[in-house]
Amino acid sequence: MGKYFNKEKDSNTNTQASEFVVRDGVLMKYNGNLESVEVPSNVRKICSGAFSGCGFISELNISDSVEEIEFYTFCSCYSLKKVTIGLGMTVIPMGCFAELPMLEEVVLTDKIEQIDDFAFRNCKS
Repeated sequence: MGKYFNKEKDSNTNTQASEFVVRDGVLMKYNGNLESVEVPSNVRKICSGAFSGCGFISELNISDSVEEIEFYTFCSCYSLKKVTIGLGMTVIPMGCFAELPMLEEVVLTDKIEQIDDFAFRNCKS
């Protein structure tokens, strides 16, 4: 399993901040190739398509700082098996986790108020 990236961890993680393209708190693109990914704590929004083509990710931890995820952001991340959604999220948008045939576990908090249509369309579980 790959290692997590966390800006606050020491440099022994063997990863670089360049894996995440973040502008003004908005994650525009993930360029890494790790199996387990932790969204950095300086991210408050994740753009649609930021994880497109990331078929190797099997585990994703969305930090508490993330308050918004755009539509279809993780759609077609075919290897994704587990997602943990942090305390900042209140809405799971349309198609956000659609087309994830390997998805087995989603950890939500009680802060989630709304799950939009097709948020988990064509997922295994």
